[in-house]
Amino acid sequence: RLFGPARRLWRLAANEAFKFPYDIAAEGGGAVLHAWASAEFERDNVLNARVVIGEALRKCPQDAAVAVLAASIESAAGEVNTARALFLRAYQLNKADKQLYMQWPRMEGAAGNIERARLLFGYGLSLYPNNTKILNLYACFEEEQGEVELARELHQRALGIDSASKTSMHNRVSWAGLELREGNVAEARELLREELDAHPDFPGALLLLARLERLEGHLDTAEAYARRAQKASHAFSVAAMGELAAVYAARGDNALAANLRRHLSNVEAAQSTKQSGKLHGNAAWASYYRQSAQPQQRQVIEPAWQRKRELGLIRQPHGGAARQQQHVRANQQQQQKQQQQQKQLLRTSPGL
Repeated sequence: RLFGPARRLWRLAANEAFKFPYDIAAEGGGAVLHAWASAEFERDNVLNARVVIGEALRKCPQDAAVAVLAASIESAAGEVNTARALFLRAYQLNKADKQLYMQWPRMEGAAGNIERARLLFGYGLSLYPNNTKILNLYACFEEEQGEVELARELHQRALGIDSASKTSMHNRVSWAGLELREGNVAEARELLREELDAHPDFPGALLLLARLERLEGHLDTAEAYARRAQKASHAFSVAAMGELAAVYAARGDNALAANLRRHLSNVEAAQSTKQSGKLHGNAAWASYYRQSAQPQQRQVIEPAWQRKRELGLIRQPHGGAARQQQHVRANQQQQQKQQQQQKQLLRTSPGL
């Protein structure tokens, strides 16, 4: 999450930089607003990101990096035409901006403009032939188009340039995912394991290993990898929760699987409203808590908690919590008993 103190510091820094646009802080205001908008965007706070990047566009109209980020934000919000106009503006300002050739082709590909996306990826690689990020994104794009061999060649080319850094792990995970989808389990495992010791907390690699082990039937190992991935990213990681739910379902822990799918659905709904730019983060999470408090959802939660206690994943209630739980359970039993008595009375009453 992004808290108020961080936003206030960015606000102060931007204000100070714009006071001295031709002195030591020249172009600093744009850089501050760019960093602020990026932080909001990374946390799916599209509404906040739009406000910040809008200010940056007004105050720094000649900054290509600002235009690229603004286009990416609009693309995420589904405003394809606005995003394309901003990408074109960035291209006119600086044809050599690296981020331009990572974001623009992806948007065009998602919009169905396949040849335009290929052209943009190709032009980006002509400028930066050794940029492994562009190579990896291009490989993923070609796999989506069914060009598996070309995707492998691009992944191999990227890995030949950089095989050991943390950036290379993105390429390894993408390539391993391709091999797993093609049924090449051994190749996928080798790609992931080669550098996992050097980068043991890389969430993407841990999640893909969890999926691989689950498909192989090694459910305990799969759960361990999924939990490591969740710890390495954050507690509300949709990908990690989805993999854990799949492990529970494969194991037959239906109560845990149902509860996690319920939780995952609520989180995805909250994130969707944030990503669409319709609600601020606080309002989105308030809707998550309201949804989670619905009676039908509480009926799913209680069996899952009981199962977690049986497995030792959470502590048994004690003290005041135990007394409160016993009181709630006693009330529920009393209500059920009264309902049964009423039904019995209706069945035995004459004339009814």
